[in-house]
Amino acid sequence: MLVSIHTAFFTAEEHRRLVEEADSPHVGLCLDTANAFLVLEDPTDFATTVAPWVNATHLKDSAVYLTENGMDWMGGTVLGGGTVDIPTIVAALHDANPNINLTVEEHWGRSHVPAYDTAFLDSLPPASAATRAKFLRHLRRGREALDSGRVPSKATTDAWVLAAVLPERARANAEYAKALRDGL
Repeated sequence: MLVSIHTAFFTAEEHRRLVEEADSPHVGLCLDTANAFLVLEDPTDFATTVAPWVNATHLKDSAVYLTENGMDWMGGTVLGGGTVDIPTIVAALHDANPNINLTVEEHWGRSHVPAYDTAFLDSLPPASAATRAKFLRHLRRGREALDSGRVPSKATTDAWVLAAVLPERARANAEYAKALRDGL
């Protein structure tokens, strides 16, 4: 039996250290491909760092963008619709473990991250300039995706009737994931 620790609220390095300290072949990570945004990291760099310890996934695309109050995180766009480089992440995971199962997480929620709050920022470990620069690019691309309508607005998602929206999203996510699998 394997235990998978879901990646969220800790940096890639913190997750790596946690699994190394557990020092067990039965403990690994469930990589949520979009949660790196919650700690202001690039999802591809995050995934590459933890790939050797990933034994499960939550494939999820996403977008982040600045607001008046901080940063909004659209926690789930259809795969390929956000700013997460899912193909590169899947390739890195496959290289580390060719038998990995890819689980799509259907998530449509939006979260607020207090990106202007100094206490929040102080709670994060120091990061390199390269790490922050990559993250800032996601903020710009996320805003472009929101403004273009590629990422649904809060008003749009608030109006969704989930029983009507989720089946098409699930089909689109499954097709995207199958194409990734077949490309490997």
